[in-house]
Amino acid sequence: MNKSPTPKKKPWINALVAMGSLVISITVLEGVLALAGVRPLSLSEDPYVGFATGQPLFIKKTDVEGRAWYETNPVKLTHFNLQSFPIKKAAGTYRIFTLGGSTTYGHPYRDPTSYSGWLREILTEADSSRKFEVINCGGISYASYREAQLVEELSECAGSEAQRRLDAMVAQHPDLAGQLRELFATMSMADAVAEQS
Repeated sequence: MNKSPTPKKKPWINALVAMGSLVISITVLEGVLALAGVRPLSLSEDPYVGFATGQPLFIKKTDVEGRAWYETNPVKLTHFNLQSFPIKKAAGTYRIFTLGGSTTYGHPYRDPTSYSGWLREILTEADSSRKFEVINCGGISYASYREAQLVEELSECAGSEAQRRLDAMVAQHPDLAGQLRELFATMSMADAVAEQS
């Protein structure tokens, strides 16, 4: 009996078909999930709890009249208070950022019971000639090394006009206060760092 030889399949064709099938399957699955209304987790919360750099604490917002401000990113509201402040600081305004962990946040309550909230009230009573903006950047379970990332973000918020947009930072962590001093030394603002122990 004479068998006819079967043609040999080339291995790269099998690999190509397998990869193509995988890509088509994933694309169809993504399409079905999108049609079903499933959204990526990173659009609704911060799955990396502040360790990833892709989710800033403050995002820029603009109203119909063109006024621009920063507001707490909705995905960060599980660990931070809702705060907002105009990008361009009004004349005669003294802007203070408070940084730290749960105490700065005001845990177990919220911003009004935090030292940031008290500072906001006390400064207004102490000096009515100027307006004070105290922005609470305290995060629940935020250690100083995580706050250091936040300091970098806030210095970017201050932008090239740092002298006009940022007047002081209050740090709950002593080691973070040292990092702030180093940052502000480059901004000629080393005296603007207060330390709470």
